[in-house]
Parts: sequence; structure tokens; C-alpha cells
Amino acid sequence: MKSRRLLDLLLILALLAVLGMLGWLSLRYDRALDLSALQRNSASPETRALLQQLDRPLHVVAWLGDPALEAAVARSLERYRRVRPELFRIEFANPDLEPERARAEGVRRAGVLILHYGDRSTRLTTLDEAHMANALQRLLRQGEDWAVMLGGHGEPTPDDSGPQGISAWQKALEDSGIRLRQIDLARMTDLPANARMLVLFGPERDLLPGEVTLIEQWLRQGGNLLWLQDPGPLHGLEPLTRTLPVRLPPGTVVDASTQVHQLIGIDNPLVIPAMDRADHPVTRPLQGPVLLPLARAVQPAEDARTDWSATVLLRSLPRSWVEQGPLDGAVGFDLDQGDLLGPVPLAVALERRIGDKTQRVAIIGDSQFPRNAWIGRGDNRELALALANWLSADDRLIGLQPRPAPDSRLALSRAQAIAIAIGFLFVLPGLLLAIGAILLWRRRRRTDA
Repeated sequence: MKSRRLLDLLLILALLAVLGMLGWLSLRYDRALDLSALQRNSASPETRALLQQLDRPLHVVAWLGDPALEAAVARSLERYRRVRPELFRIEFANPDLEPERARAEGVRRAGVLILHYGDRSTRLTTLDEAHMANALQRLLRQGEDWAVMLGGHGEPTPDDSGPQGISAWQKALEDSGIRLRQIDLARMTDLPANARMLVLFGPERDLLPGEVTLIEQWLRQGGNLLWLQDPGPLHGLEPLTRTLPVRLPPGTVVDASTQVHQLIGIDNPLVIPAMDRADHPVTRPLQGPVLLPLARAVQPAEDARTDWSATVLLRSLPRSWVEQGPLDGAVGFDLDQGDLLGPVPLAVALERRIGDKTQRVAIIGDSQFPRNAWIGRGDNRELALALANWLSADDRLIGLQPRPAPDSRLALSRAQAIAIAIGFLFVLPGLLLAIGAILLWRRRRRTDA
């Protein structure tokens, strides 16, 4: 009996020694194992790639004034500092103790982080992976990027938060450092000189001849263009198909791939899952299908005299075609009425050299995918942002947008919630009681013996 008690005492002392050693190691060495897709304790691959592009010190000034909050922020920033410890610098400041400096940096109250990178700076009021990655993108851009979008012909407005608006795309662009503004060419004599690209959403009303002339002039001068065009008439943009080496044949793309539509959860043959992608900077970051809810064909023109190089970015699946007839009732491929068999080219990227710069144009046979109702489906958001970065000539930022984490929410059915509740409230306590009763019974038997 004495040897048994001595053994128990030694085991307890050994356990306490191990716990003490682990506590000492935890204070001396800071290590974290991050198993969540949110990357709560380590920088995501996209953020690490952005930090690797730093070529000068990044000075983070945290205006807090609360020691407990400073400690929490320091722990959160440490995962980024580990990536580039020689360039990532952290400083804590108190706006109450340094009012003049705070006023110079535009800090009115505590709870703001100012990131300084060379002569550029940006602020953070929310410290998480997405906001940090977007702040790094803004700092890494070469100057201010402006995108102008044509308006006045039934195009969506950037501030429209309805299903057909593009407010979500505009916010994603501005978070990454691209400012999108809508303009009315009928009131202008020229496009803004500081614009990196012009965006054409398929108009619903005809453009004036003078507006088309300004767009053609923009292209002749080497301006970049994003043209999103739904099926139907071009409403005055027909001259662009002669200026650019592309063809936009009439008709609507239809996809009869039933299994694919079941896989994406959309039973509509007019929603085109674009899974066949070219090896191009715009499409390399894409991991899932791009969903085009109302698409037309976009074909590169076979013209050997052009100085443009063309790449088909997206194609439909083999069981698709360009429907020339009405879309009501039973729809099927009919060669006699002029239907074009798939795979159908859905998006084309054009490039050419003009002097010492590269001009870029992207034509997508759908204007619905960046709208609020669709930008969150598939890889639509990634495609819309990759197009904007490519046309802004910020290739190094393509594909470095933070992605939504799949483990940010746990969705349980009512039956699953009830099963978990029963398990923790009844099954687990009952199991512990049963084990305790068995151990007590065995001990009494041993004592009686």
C-alpha cells in the first residue's frame, strides 16, 4: 500500500514538473498552430504574398492608449511581423499624450491604426485578415488608380445596393485601392486623363455618335477598356467591333450540362458555368467556376494584320451552344436556324504595345456577373477584381484578394442541434456517472476482499 501511495505521489510530482516546464516554454517561445481557414494566428497566403512585395519599411502606428488593448493588438500584428520582421515595424501611441501628432495624422480618437509605407499611408479601424490585406494592396499600388464607368444609358450605378446594382464590386475595388466613378460622356469633351481604365456595362439605350467617338479616341490613345456586353443589340457600340479584333455574334449561350447545374445548385440552362479557362494572369487565381447568368459569345477576329494579341479567357462546356431562336418553351440545338455548337468563347483579353506602354482590353459576354445578385456566386468576385487589377496594370496584385473563409459559420439543422444538446446534457453526464459508479463498485469489492 505504501509503495502504491509513493508511486502516485511520484506521478503527481512528474505531472506538475511537466506542466511547469510547458508553462516556462510558453513564456519563452511564442508558437501557434493554426488549423482554421480564417488563419486567426497566422497570415494567409495572400497576405504573406503582399508582405513579400514590400521593398521598404512598413511602419504601423497603433493609436490606442490602453495597455490591455495594446497587448491584444500586438499579438494580432505579430503574425504579419513574422513574415517580414526586418521591414514590419510596430509603434504604439496615445492620442491624449500626443495631441499634435494625432491631429497631423487625422486621428481624433483612440482605436485607429495608421500604416505608413514610403510617402503613402492608409488607416485601419478593423484589424482582421481581410482589412489588413486590402490595406497592403492600397499601399502597394503605384499612385492612385481611377476607373471610370459609362452612365446615362440604363447602366447600373456604383452606389446601387439592389440586386442589379454593383455596390459590392465598387466596395471591393475601393478596399483594394481602385476608385470607381460613373461619368456621362454626353457632358464631356474627353475622358479623364488620370483614369486607368474605362468600364462599359452593356447599355440599354443607344449611345450618341459623339460618345462613341470619344470611346474610339480613348482606344486610339492607348486607354484600357473593360467591356461587359449582354446578349441583344449593342446600342451604338457596333463601331467598337471594327476598332477591336473581336466579333460578338447574335444569340444567347445555352448550357445543357444537367449534372454540372446540379453540382452548382442552379437549374437554369441560361446560367453558364465557365470552367474552361486559359492560362492567363486574369484566370490563374480562379479556383472554381465563373457563373455567367446571361451570356453571349465573344470571338477573336481572325485578322492577321492586327497588332493585337488575343486570348480567350473563358469558354463554356461542350454541351452548350449559341441559341438563335426564342428562349421560351423547349429549347434545343438546331443547326438549320444557325445555332453555333460549343464550347463557346465567352471572354477575350486583348493586348498590344503602343510606344512604351501596353494597352489592355477585356470583353466579357455578360454584364450580370459583377452585380450584387451574382458577385458572390462561384468565382465571380475573384474574376471581377482580377480584371480590374490586370487592366490597371497591377499584375502583382492579381489573385491576392482575401477570400471568404469557409469555416466562419457553423450551420446546424434542428435535428443536429437537438442531438448535440442531448449528448452534452444527458449522454455525456450519464457516461461519467456510469464510469464513476463502476470505479466505486470495484473499489468496494477490493476493500471487502
